[in-house]
Amino acid sequence: MEKELIPASMLNAFLYCERRFYLEHVERVMADNIHVLDGRTRHEKPLRGQPALRSRKKDETVTTRSVTLDSESLGLIAVLDLLEEKDGVSYPVEHKRQHAPRNADDQPYAWDNDEVQLCVQVLLLEEHQGSPVEKGYVYYHGSRERVEVAITPELREKTIRAAERAREVSRLPSAPEPLHESNRCPACSLLPICLPEETIALRSGNANLTGSARALAPIDDSRTFYVQEQGAYLSKQGESIVVTKHGEKLGTMPLADLSEVIIFGNVQLSTPAMQLLMQRHIPVSFLSAYGRYIGLLQPETSPHGPLRKKQYAASLNPEFSLTLARKIVNAKIHNCRVLLMRSLRAHGDDWEEEDTATTEPDDLAVLRLRDMEGKALAASGVEELLGIEGSAAHFYFQNFSRMIRDPEGNSFFNFENRNRRPPRDPINTLLSFAYAMLARDLHAAILAAGLDPFVGFYHSEKHGRPALALDLMEEFRPIVADSVVLTLVNKKMLSSSDFIHFQDAWMLSESGRKTFFGTYETRKRTVIKHPVFGYKVDYRRAMETQVRFLAAVLRGDIPEYQGFRVR
Repeated sequence: MEKELIPASMLNAFLYCERRFYLEHVERVMADNIHVLDGRTRHEKPLRGQPALRSRKKDETVTTRSVTLDSESLGLIAVLDLLEEKDGVSYPVEHKRQHAPRNADDQPYAWDNDEVQLCVQVLLLEEHQGSPVEKGYVYYHGSRERVEVAITPELREKTIRAAERAREVSRLPSAPEPLHESNRCPACSLLPICLPEETIALRSGNANLTGSARALAPIDDSRTFYVQEQGAYLSKQGESIVVTKHGEKLGTMPLADLSEVIIFGNVQLSTPAMQLLMQRHIPVSFLSAYGRYIGLLQPETSPHGPLRKKQYAASLNPEFSLTLARKIVNAKIHNCRVLLMRSLRAHGDDWEEEDTATTEPDDLAVLRLRDMEGKALAASGVEELLGIEGSAAHFYFQNFSRMIRDPEGNSFFNFENRNRRPPRDPINTLLSFAYAMLARDLHAAILAAGLDPFVGFYHSEKHGRPALALDLMEEFRPIVADSVVLTLVNKKMLSSSDFIHFQDAWMLSESGRKTFFGTYETRKRTVIKHPVFGYKVDYRRAMETQVRFLAAVLRGDIPEYQGFRVR
């Protein structure tokens, strides 16, 4: 039986954190942060402009860039950033973005995991060229220092043992335990995926992390790029996406600022731009000119089948599905009640996330929703739960007009009831569009987590229906989508000129969608206190984290799913 080839970079990750190694190597979960992007740039620079072969001068150091070596006998593979040869002696040079550590005498040295990664390269190089290699170098860009590493027998033995242990860990049915209060976690790109402190807290039953010294769910500053100019063309220019139309440049978006691209209607995307977006793990959504979701161009999702197998098995378990559905519906009704209370108190203005003041407790709408909220957790079956959710939604929308402020008596934004397919008034148009965008966001987050968006636990599975996305978006409907609609209307950000009316159907115009996108993105970036963990988080990260929590429940990392209930 052939040994599994373990990349040298993954052995480095293994010595840094076994859980990170498992997530990256076994489950193929990758994520970028500022450190990863900076490191990638520094690794790419030495690979550019390789000179043509020519005669060598005496004492000249000859450099070969990006050399891939592997060994079936060792079960290892590596990409050498630089392979240098001088006076007939070859040695690898590994590039790292950070500063070199320093000893008590203020002399630089190499980190243990970097030494092992370099040693893997040496072992492969020795097997390839048939001669011993006694040293290698690690170049630390942060401090601009080149550290020599002696390839001692002790380092060789340490490297072989690490490879054997890593191979054993890769065969485990689930990821190793997370690190606890480790100084390695804050700079790790997998922090918002691994969720180490959250996982430990949920297991212990003490989930409040308010006093944590670091941000455990960092807020992403990158943006969504909406393109709705019909006839526009998106192309690649260096590390940016450029939008042109008939040869005229309309705008430029650096990839470093970009989290996703959403294209409406007749907009073209060049193949190089498409490849660059996929390489940078930036998804592209395609919608019709009027907002109907068509499809998603997504970077390769996690190839780790066991997680999806667990999802499929759980979806066939009525008890698991009902328990999860109860939590989702309970959170949805709770958030509807909170939005209603705060909107009534503020008379339609935006409410502060930290403001826990409510309307008087004898308000009928509030009391009815509170009652249904409790009943959702006690539902004996899915049919009963559907009935409770339907009643709560009917009562909520009966009171929706109370949250709309219209002191001038303008009847354009009157709302009587929820209707769709097609929406027959401006408010329902906004609600339907907001729900479509929310479902698209959850769809992308589910794919990124390695789950199947079409296999849910509450919504019925129909051909082409993303049941899991519909499940998980329920908690965020009132606090994200409905809140956006109320902001647009109550702040008079839209008028009749932002809508198109055809027969009984209403839809947003191009100008209306542009205003909507800005408000929707602002809402997703709104920072709140996480209702379970107590630290600051924005809604975009909160949605992603809920998907990750579901994956953790399916893996068995945490005991149960908790709905996202705002305070």
